[in-house]
Amino acid sequence: MKGFESSGSRASWIGGLAALLGGCAPLTFSNSSAVDFEQYSSVYVTVSAPDVGGEYAGEYLASQLRESSGFSLVTTDPEVVVELELHIDVRVTLPPDPPDVIIAISSGDETRIDVSGESESLDYDATAAYVARSADGAVIDFGVQEDTSYSMLEVVHDVLDQVDLHYMRPYRL
Repeated sequence: MKGFESSGSRASWIGGLAALLGGCAPLTFSNSSAVDFEQYSSVYVTVSAPDVGGEYAGEYLASQLRESSGFSLVTTDPEVVVELELHIDVRVTLPPDPPDVIIAISSGDETRIDVSGESESLDYDATAAYVARSADGAVIDFGVQEDTSYSMLEVVHDVLDQVDLHYMRPYRL
């Protein structure tokens, strides 16, 4: 074989390959929990989202939390006794409409069209401020998530998905 004619070059090539392979470290992916899910195993979720409806947004987030969070019980029923209450306030900033603009909505996509026929996608910004309180009212966790998307409903889903990810069950891979 050409290139392996001397034992020195073969040893050099093998040594380089061994160094390359030996230098690879295993990757570890992990997620630590935002709250102690053993102490706070149940959560009551309430969402204020005037732009899409708090009840709808609360049910959406609760369904997401049931699938991926570390809570064993997630409810939107205020009568259920829980260890933690999670309150989220979602605000959507609507894009400004310049003069001589109409908004066309087709298949859920919103587009801004000016009188010259030019168009551009609208971007909605959303902020979700959340606070988790224990049954005695102590603040256990709080934060803010932000997102931008092409439609109002999509941006609300996206920002609530980020809250859901914050409360994902812990893992280590």
